Amino acid sequence: MKKLSVLLACTLLLNTAFGQTKIPVDSVKHYVGEKVTVCSEVFGVKSFDNRTYINVGANYPNAPLTIVIFKKNIDANFTDSPEKLYGNQFICVTGVVTEYKGKAEIVISKPEEIVIDHTH
Repeated sequence: MKKLSVLLACTLLLNTAFGQTKIPVDSVKHYVGEKVTVCSEVFGVKSFDNRTYINVGANYPNAPLTIVIFKKNIDANFTDSPEKLYGNQFICVTGVVTEYKGKAEIVISKPEEIVIDHTH
C-alpha cells in the first residue's frame, strides 16, 4: 500500500511539473509568457525567406495565433515543408506564448512541438 501511495504521489508530481495548460485558441492572447498547448485548425501556411508562419484558428490577419518556425530550424529539424506537414490539418502546438505587434504567437523549433490531431 505504501508503494502504491508513493507511486501515485510521484505520478501526480510529474504531471504537474511537466503538464501544460491546454487552452482554447480564442483565449491564447491572455497567456502571454506562459507555456500552453493550443489545438485548432490550420487556416494557412506561408513561407518567406527566413521563416514560416502557420495561422491557427482563422485566416490571416484574423488568426488568434500564429506559429512561427525559422528557416534554420526547418532545415535542421523537419523532414518536409510545414506546408505539406500541417496545411489544412487540425493540430495541437505546445510552446510559450509571446506577443508580436499585438498578436499572439508561439515560436517553435522542432516538429515534436506540433502534433496532428486526427480525431477532428
